[in-house]
Amino acid sequence: ELDLMRLIPRPEWSDFSLRLIFFGRETCTARKPRCPICPLDHLCPYPHKTLMIPS
Repeated sequence: ELDLMRLIPRPEWSDFSLRLIFFGRETCTARKPRCPICPLDHLCPYPHKTLMIPS
């Protein structure tokens, strides 16, 4: 959080927060993340989260 506060200008904090929420709803969802279209995929700490588990 402190790192983001240093990067994002204070007047944009609220807007940035909403954008993160929308990003989570649209792209980085818990049950079925859309990693192939994610612009942050290369920074993701969970690169193997979408691997298919054989049934």
